[in-house]
Formats: sequence, structure tokens, C-alpha cells
Amino acid sequence: MSAQPGKKALTPISQHSSKAGEVPSRPLLPAIPLAAVVISGFALTGAIFLWLLRNAGHAYRLGYLLGFGFQPDALPWNVDDLIYLGYYAQEDYLVPLLGLFAVFAALLAVVLFAGNFVRHRAALKRSTTPAKVNGRESTNLVTNEVMFFWVAAIVIFALLVCSVVPLALLGPVRNRGENDAVKAMTAIRQWDLNDMKAHQMKFVEIVRDKAGLVSGVPISCTDKLCAIYSPVGPIHAHTVPLTDIVSWSTIELESVPPNERSVEPR
Repeated sequence: MSAQPGKKALTPISQHSSKAGEVPSRPLLPAIPLAAVVISGFALTGAIFLWLLRNAGHAYRLGYLLGFGFQPDALPWNVDDLIYLGYYAQEDYLVPLLGLFAVFAALLAVVLFAGNFVRHRAALKRSTTPAKVNGRESTNLVTNEVMFFWVAAIVIFALLVCSVVPLALLGPVRNRGENDAVKAMTAIRQWDLNDMKAHQMKFVEIVRDKAGLVSGVPISCTDKLCAIYSPVGPIHAHTVPLTDIVSWSTIELESVPPNERSVEPR
């Protein structure tokens, strides 16, 4: 049906109202990127924390075995055992270390969130601001170069944490391993039963086929070798292969024969 001459075509009221009420919505920063930033920050700090525990366990075991006179490379441990050892090796520093990494995680999350927020605002500004204002091109403060330097600053900060914190923590942990080795050797040579029991030491006699008898206190063992520290004899540190074992006997500390223990003057 055509419109009558002299009359204007009527526009539906709903169409006018929909256009009038149509307001350009301002995009908000979604919650998913924020959660991703927070999770990434804590994941990174968790990985660094486990790495530090593993190296702390390695440093302690290095100092402990070298203190006894054993070669650590001949007695390797897996990563899980080193992390477990590192947890107890630096128990005195654990609470401050957790606090330090919590602060680092929070700072990293804030920096990443700020970078995401500023980049989002810059993209929104570019979409709503004309290319030229008063004949001059508009300048964007957040450029790709600025974002690159932000990322580089985060990487450098992470590298500083990975280099400075280990120097401050792993050195004392290794010294603690050496000191514990000296205390354990003193207790074995002086046959201090109380101290030996406090360190949960055992005394074993190992007989191998065509290799004779080796007796002493097990210090560290793997699936192939066992480090035995003997209180008697010219050679105290023995690395015994776990092959061709004829017998492995554990003797109570009070029942060890006098010829297999040496009592040094206190």
C-alpha cells in the first residue's frame, strides 16, 4: 500500500526509541585476563620456588658429602629427593622465603595487570580518537617499544631474583651441610651414642663376593652405590657398589665390637 501524497511516511516509534536509547558501550576489562595474569604470576613464582628448593637440596648434599670426603657426582639423587631435602635444609629461612616469593608474586601480578589495563585503555583511545588533532598527529604514550621495555624489566627482575636470592640462601645452606658433616664425623669417631642416635645413624657390615668386609655408618645411598663412613682404619670414606652383596647386617650401636669403632679423645 503506497503512502498518500502530501503526507510523510511514518517511522515506527520503536525504531526511533531504539536508536535514541542506543548508547556506545564502553568495553570493560574482562575478568578472565585478570585471573590469567594472577595465575601466571603465582605459577612463575611457584616454579622459581621449587627450583630454589632443588638447588638448596643439591647445595646441602654437596657440602655434606664433601665434608665426609665423598664425591657427590658419584651419588646422584633425583629431583624429588633434592626438593624434599632442600625443604628441610633451609627450614630456618623457609618462612622469610615464602614471604619474599608471595611479595614477588603480588608485584608481578600487579605489573602484568597494569600492563594489560594500560594496553586496553590505549587500544580504546585509538579507536575513539581521530588520527589528527588540530592538524597534528595524536601521540600514543604506550607504544610497542614501551611494552617491550616493560617485559624486559619483568625479565630482568626475575633474573635478579634467580641470581641474588640463591647467592644469599644457597651459600649458608652449603655451609650448613659441611657443618653437619663435621658434627656427624666427630660423633662417629668419638662414638657419642646420644649424638649418633640423634642423627638416626645406623651401623652396618657389608660383605661382598671377593671384596671382603666393609663396616661403618651409611651416609648416603643410591640404587647403585652406598657411601659408608668407617670410624677405624686409614681410609674412612668407602663407596661400596651394591652388586654381588653376600650379606648386609645392621648392628645396634651399643653392640658394635670395639675393633670396629674408634674412640678419639674428647
